[in-house]
Amino acid sequence: MLFVLYGTDRLAVRERRDALIREQLPADSADLALSRLDGQKCTADELARAVQAVPFFGDRRIVVADDLLTRFEQKRRRPPSPDGADAPEPDGESPPPEAAPALAKNDPARPFIAALTLIAPSTTLILWERGTVPKNNSLLKAAAKLGTVTAYEAPEAGNLEDWIFARARSKGVRLKPEVARLLDDHLGQDLEVLDSELEKLSLFAGDAGVVDAAMVRLLTPQTRQADTFQLLIAASDRRTAEALSLLHELLDNGVAPVAVIGMLGSQVRKLLQVQALAAQRLPPADIAQRLGMRPYPTKLAVESLRYYSPAGLRDLHARLIQIDQAIKTGQADGEAALELLVLDIARGLK
Repeated sequence: MLFVLYGTDRLAVRERRDALIREQLPADSADLALSRLDGQKCTADELARAVQAVPFFGDRRIVVADDLLTRFEQKRRRPPSPDGADAPEPDGESPPPEAAPALAKNDPARPFIAALTLIAPSTTLILWERGTVPKNNSLLKAAAKLGTVTAYEAPEAGNLEDWIFARARSKGVRLKPEVARLLDDHLGQDLEVLDSELEKLSLFAGDAGVVDAAMVRLLTPQTRQADTFQLLIAASDRRTAEALSLLHELLDNGVAPVAVIGMLGSQVRKLLQVQALAAQRLPPADIAQRLGMRPYPTKLAVESLRYYSPAGLRDLHARLIQIDQAIKTGQADGEAALELLVLDIARGLK
């Protein structure tokens, strides 16, 4: 049997791969009956030998190869030289032409496609990819004729919150309405990261528990980064009470003063990068793409630039370094130093 799993929903791809392994191999023999191949490095001979091997324990074997299809997509994009000198050498011997679908003579996937026709009845081969595969990929097209191909697409941005709520229910917990938006804004669309955070939150909340925003801020580092950004903006906007409240919320949740300083420093450095790109008249969407940021935080960062000149941000970063050194050398109390910093920013330290 042959299964091909790929798509932008990497979490679903991985879960389907693991489910196939559980369905076909007893837990006590899984390690002995499971072979793994690096699809980016293995040869066609290695693949052929793996799918033809006889089971040593039980009556089934599973061979898992990762990222094999995209390996050939990358190679296929390189145009061969006119004399064929750049054409990849075949990996091992190819079965007779009639055993494999018709292909271009110099297609590097050719011997691997031939190997797919040699899968023993007792073996299941799982090809899984950590991303998309173009439909014209020759190995994908051949695999579709020989086995089961399934693509898993991640939810669109507008449907991500519904996915978060549904995923939480599958873990036995409920989310307060603001939680899904908080996770969406600060963790982005990486479903594996979101699932990991939801798993952590569900364990913290317990069976039939309810997850609220305070739990997210306590357990999710990315939201702490967001809180330090909000703290910085509130102080810059002279909303001193709000800024101090955010500071004490971080400290009360166990974030050490030097960690708060580190996160503030990270935000200031990010603002300097945003400022430099905004000076080039790049729109927020392009800035987010360049810096690997989420659109919503990028929009807030661009709007916050009205509070700071480039020199002001550099001065603030230097001040954070001084405070960090003073705390670590025992010359300053961390909480008091941070409170004074917030007051100074609100008074015009920019």
